[in-house]
Parts: sequence; structure tokens; C-alpha cells
Amino acid sequence: LTSSIAPGVPAHVHVDPTRFRQVLINLATNAIKFTAEGSVSVDIDHLDEDPRILALTVTDTGIGIDPVDQARLFAPFTQATAEIASTHGGTGLGLHISRTLAQRMGGDVVLVRSSPGEGSTFRATFTGFEARDEPHGPSAAESRTRVDHNDTPLDGARILVADDSIDNQRLIAHILRLAGAAVAVAEDGQEAINLVRSLSEEGTPADLVIMDMQMPVVDGFAATSIIRDRGYSLPIIALTAGTGHNEASRCFDAGCNDFATKPIQRARLVELCLAWLETPDRSSRHAA
Repeated sequence: LTSSIAPGVPAHVHVDPTRFRQVLINLATNAIKFTAEGSVSVDIDHLDEDPRILALTVTDTGIGIDPVDQARLFAPFTQATAEIASTHGGTGLGLHISRTLAQRMGGDVVLVRSSPGEGSTFRATFTGFEARDEPHGPSAAESRTRVDHNDTPLDGARILVADDSIDNQRLIAHILRLAGAAVAVAEDGQEAINLVRSLSEEGTPADLVIMDMQMPVVDGFAATSIIRDRGYSLPIIALTAGTGHNEASRCFDAGCNDFATKPIQRARLVELCLAWLETPDRSSRHAA
């Protein structure tokens, strides 16, 4: 596994770190999964030397893709054959999600080339970014540093957790409270809608919502849409099981700003919350 950043690519760019990271992980993981022998390379450059277009190219020497299958690679619910899934430990899902995320950042994901037995090259492009000579705003790395070196990085934050699972409620609330946040809990989507309104009316509005997407009464998708329709622009982080490959797209379409997958990881959850709580222009990122 090799990686390179071409000369001329800025040392720092202002881009949605979670979406960019998800595209990178999806493409690199697929390449590794389907390459039993040989190599995988991850390279970043400007596309056609255009400084406005950042290109992430992942090349492998793996099993490649049959021409018949290439036409449906990015379709929702595309599945690999049972033989491929059995041999390589998965079906290679995630391309539809990756394309959706890249398009939300002004780019795309395309298959550059692929031949059976000779490997594949995928390229993700991003145009919704800004080059920076110095880091701009709270980067993911800075957030992680504060999470690692600050016992209460969320000190003073008011966070609403909506989840119908008692165990998840306790775990998430425990993680957030240890990080310094004040936590309110809703057991379903309707209760989350009501709490967002009542907390705001009481003068103690929630700064952020963590929304489980699969809940009784009103699910997280509907609850998020209703909250947005009522004019609330607070950050909403979707919590999903990550089983459906179009889940991320559904979360963003409902109005979520970001998503986290189960099982819940403490550092990742706190990092996400911290990054969104520090985002100065929440409305623009919600609309992105």
C-alpha cells in the first residue's frame, strides 16, 4: 500500500473532513479487499493540472471488474456475485455512497479503468474546497488533539440524544457527560421533536442532536425532516447501523449534517460533536 501527494497540492485544504474521509476509506477499503496480491496506491493531485479540482485516485492490481458489471457499479443496491462475496469477505458496496458524498462537495466518483485480472482505478474529484496556506478553522486533527488531551472537550455543550435503546441511551449519555456535555434523552423521534421545541422555548436550546434513524413512533428520518421544516438549524448527527449502503444519502436528504455508525466509538463520537459545535456557519453546512 503506497500513497503520494503531488507537488503543487496545498498542504492544507478547507473541506468537509468527514465526507472526504468516508470517500477515501470506501475506495481504499474496496481496493484492498479485492487485491489478494500486488499493490494498492492512493494518490492526490490536481485533475488535469486545474488547481480548482482536487483528485483522489485509488489504483489496485486486483481482480478487476467485468465490462458487463461496470455499467451498474454506482447503482443503488448493486451486489457482487456470491462467489466474490465469499472469496473476498464482502460485496464491495459503498460506491453509490462515495459518489453521493463527492457530489455534495462539488465533485464525483468515476471508474477510470478496469480489466478482469488486471485491477481497477477509481477517481474521486472535489471542487467544493478551499486551499489554505495555514490550517483554517477547527480541523478534524485539531479536534482529535483536543479530545485526546482535554478531559472535557464538550464542556458546556447541551446535547440531545434520541435513541429507543436503553443501552444506547446510557452508553452515549455516559460518553458525552464524561466529555463535559449536558445531555437530554428522547426515546423516539416524536419525543425528540418535542424536546427540541421545549428546550428552545425554555431558553436552553440544544446545541446538537444525535439522532438514531431507526426508532418507533416517528423514526429519525421523519423527525429530522420535521425539525428542519420548523426552522431549526442546529447540527444533527445521524446514528445508523450502517447496514444499508444508501443510508448516508438518506440521512443527508432528511437534513442531517453528518452521521456516525454503530458500534459507537467514544473518540469518534466526541470528535464529531466537537467539530460540529465549533462550526461557525452551521446553516451553510446543513444546506451543502
